[in-house]
Amino acid sequence: MADSVSTSVCVYGRTLAQYEQIFDFQATALQGDRVLDCSGGPASFVAEANALGITAIGVDPAYDPDPEVVRQRIEADIDTVVQLFPIISAQLGDAAPESSVVEGSARQAAAGFLADFEANRDRYIQAALPVLPFDDRQFDRVLCGNFLFIYASDDGFNYPFHYQSVLELYRVSDREVRISPTRGSGGGSHAYVEQLLSDLTAAGIPAELKAVRDPVYGETQMLLLTRPAE
Repeated sequence: MADSVSTSVCVYGRTLAQYEQIFDFQATALQGDRVLDCSGGPASFVAEANALGITAIGVDPAYDPDPEVVRQRIEADIDTVVQLFPIISAQLGDAAPESSVVEGSARQAAAGFLADFEANRDRYIQAALPVLPFDDRQFDRVLCGNFLFIYASDDGFNYPFHYQSVLELYRVSDREVRISPTRGSGGGSHAYVEQLLSDLTAAGIPAELKAVRDPVYGETQMLLLTRPAE
């Protein structure tokens, strides 16, 4: 996330079980892999993944060196998400989960994150897209959830930002990049998706959309980028 506009983004966390749905994977299949969660926010994925033998790292501009600053930001943003949830619920109709369920899972993820953030600071890097402090192909898999496309209506997250960010995620990946969801703030596939697929194809990067189920947004799509066989 761009540093200059990162405060406009709600840091909202998910659990590993939710990641399995959002990104369509089984955690056991990632054991031994190097995985980057960008932008990870207060997700408990890194903590839970490392406990399962996955070398997971989180990156986010919200990872302030002071854990108390991070905690206060999380609390404020969870409250914001809960207040805004009726808008999302109206878009989803009968498929919308209960607000209490959304808040409960967010607080569960945040608790797991905060404990690990204090105990294992080396797993959490403060940095922002579209420039990441990692080597080329440093991670087997790169996950990017609940950021790209969702905040595209903000001028700071225009199409060039999205394209540069996706290229950067691909640069640090050795096998694949998974970006989910691809919905816009108003629901449905975001207008950037079609152009992005076209530009990635022109750049020689294999990319496709895959159907996934998000615990909050329901049926949606994930963007999958893969490395060609060498």
